[in-house]
Amino acid sequence: LIKKAESISFKNMFIVYRGLLKNFSFNFFTITTAMQTSMFFAMNGFMPYEFERKGVSMSEFGIWFSFTSLGYIFGNIINSKLSPKVGLERMCLLGTVCSFCSVLIFFGNNNLFQNGPLVLSLICMLFGCSNGFAVANSMTGAINSSKLNKGAASGLMGAFQVGSGGMAGFLIIYFGGAQNFNICLYALFIMSGISIISSYLILQIKKMSIKKRFIEMIKNGYPEFDQENDSVEIDFEGGGDDFGSFGYVYIYPNREGDIDLSESENRDLLLDIIDAGDVRYTWINNGTTGNIKYNEEGHQELAVYTLVSEEYYGYVEEAEEEVENTNEEVNG
Repeated sequence: LIKKAESISFKNMFIVYRGLLKNFSFNFFTITTAMQTSMFFAMNGFMPYEFERKGVSMSEFGIWFSFTSLGYIFGNIINSKLSPKVGLERMCLLGTVCSFCSVLIFFGNNNLFQNGPLVLSLICMLFGCSNGFAVANSMTGAINSSKLNKGAASGLMGAFQVGSGGMAGFLIIYFGGAQNFNICLYALFIMSGISIISSYLILQIKKMSIKKRFIEMIKNGYPEFDQENDSVEIDFEGGGDDFGSFGYVYIYPNREGDIDLSESENRDLLLDIIDAGDVRYTWINNGTTGNIKYNEEGHQELAVYTLVSEEYYGYVEEAEEEVENTNEEVNG
């Protein structure tokens, strides 16, 4: 962990930034957001030339290019709904893949169809939507990867965004992007590819980190635990409107100890493991049972098994008993 700087000085700043650059999660999140924002900054530089070739004046360009911002707004709205369910890292990867697809559509439109400014603006809107998935999550991930120096992480990340964006825009125009739109698209392909690789590596780092944290949790409760030879199994269940609970920890062979799985830190870790397992589960209107296993087959791997069962609700209504009314006429 990077120690929080006690005072402001060039020495402390150097120590903090050096520590951030050694943080792989911060680096890959920053590369992802830097490449995605660089694509947007670069497009601000070369898209006016392409729109001009479509017959759009420079004064009209801002209106057409504003579709990108609309896409970014929609992307963030969708991201706010999906990110808690899918996960921040997966949304980063999804956003970068969608970004690559939008560049691919740019390329196809430019070389096969040659459509007008409206189609070009709609593709920009798709690109903006993909940025809404990737940029917001990668920025959040980069800042959260530093527990004690979030301000420094935010500043360094922003510097990479602006610096790489300016450099990308300069190089694209320098190599002829103002005259040839394909040169611009080749640059976007490169930046998009880099962001896909970095976001994929973020997922791999998270999985490695989760495994390490899981072993530490087990060792804290069971000091004699042997991570190479012992196996672990933890049951869980949930349903209705909320997650249920994690059950007992089974260690094979038996070890003396205990872990309170209801503690927030342990509970959050186990929920992260379920998310990272890419298994189907839900706590809403369905019942989900399963277990987390470690070193099941002697490969020192974490595995998650789930069973999702549909739950149906209904009410049994009792039929009303028919009562015959008899009217007796009494003559008197």
